[in-house]
Amino acid sequence: MFCGYRGISLITCFSLMFFGVDAVSDELPQPGNLSLSWSPDYSSVCARWSEPAGLETDCKVSYEIHFYSKKCPPSAEEPRKWRVEKLTHTWKTEEDEMCVSITTNPKWNCGNKTSSKSLLQGLSRPPGLVKNFTCLYYSHMKMNCTWISNTTDLQLFYRPHSESSLKPCVSYIGKGHMRTGCHLYGKEFVNDTFVFLVNGTHGGFPVQSNFNREIRNFVKVPPPKLSISLVGKDLHVRASPPDFKSSCWKYQFNFKKCNEDEKSITGNQQWEFSLEYNEACHYTVRVQAIYQYCGEGGSDWSAPVHYGENRDPVGPLKMTSIVTPIIVACCLIVALVLCRRHKDYLFPKIPEPSLLVKDMLNNSKDKGLNVGKLYIPYEDVVEKKISLEPESTFLHPEP
Repeated sequence: MFCGYRGISLITCFSLMFFGVDAVSDELPQPGNLSLSWSPDYSSVCARWSEPAGLETDCKVSYEIHFYSKKCPPSAEEPRKWRVEKLTHTWKTEEDEMCVSITTNPKWNCGNKTSSKSLLQGLSRPPGLVKNFTCLYYSHMKMNCTWISNTTDLQLFYRPHSESSLKPCVSYIGKGHMRTGCHLYGKEFVNDTFVFLVNGTHGGFPVQSNFNREIRNFVKVPPPKLSISLVGKDLHVRASPPDFKSSCWKYQFNFKKCNEDEKSITGNQQWEFSLEYNEACHYTVRVQAIYQYCGEGGSDWSAPVHYGENRDPVGPLKMTSIVTPIIVACCLIVALVLCRRHKDYLFPKIPEPSLLVKDMLNNSKDKGLNVGKLYIPYEDVVEKKISLEPESTFLHPEP
């Protein structure tokens, strides 16, 4: 009985083992030695691998590549797919991070074999040779291209998209041996798309970086200069136009009058305008040039320009109403002080009248009623000098 149960158990175990081996053997083996590498200009990725180990000689297989634009493990996004028979594949990409999976798929003479499990490999773009590559067209046939880099042996080449030959930069911008830009001139850059090639070394290996720029969308000019003048009764505002084709520009003027809110005037191809002038107002004007009809770009706002002063029309009246009473009060105070100081000269004392005059003025009946200071008459002093003249004989003739 025991042996019977033991035999059944062994048979069951061996059956499960063979079933598992059969299940495992139904999958094709994975590819080996998967590697990913960048092209010299970092514009494409090359995947290489070796044939699966243990693959039957008569079994012909193909390989399916799945490309994910994320780090491994792959996300749920729909990948780009390729099915190839060779052991290498190259494709262009602009992604900085990626995950690649490869499976072995049966083609013919592989029996009941199914696709293998996925083999994963990740790849990241190395730090660029230059960063923040920017070109600004700032004047007629003049442009600056700048970048950020730690490489000292950079070289810039450029060409219009319609041409095939590259031209080297002849006027670099930078400090010492570090090149951070290039000054380009001598061509009408806004009429074409330009291809830029930057050569240098990174980690001891030569590296290239490619950039395409449609220059008409990278216009940056200095702010226009403003002038304000009084012409008759109007204030004339004029901005200096950029050194470009005039039909490509429009101008936006912002002005402020007295204490009013800022107002805006926009003119197509009009870089001047007039305002009715108010002498009691202070004016502030600024302008911005916009490159709108031929591409994109423009200038920053200009520095504000001022004209006139704010004056309150009722200010003088208010000042007069305040100052006049103060002046009058001061004058009165001064007059009172002077009168008090010089009253003896301005108002001298009147001497008391003589008794005779008082008697003439007063009624004798009322003398007894007069109450006041006792009048003491002044004694008249008469000089007593008497002289006798002899009697004239002419008056009494002798008998």
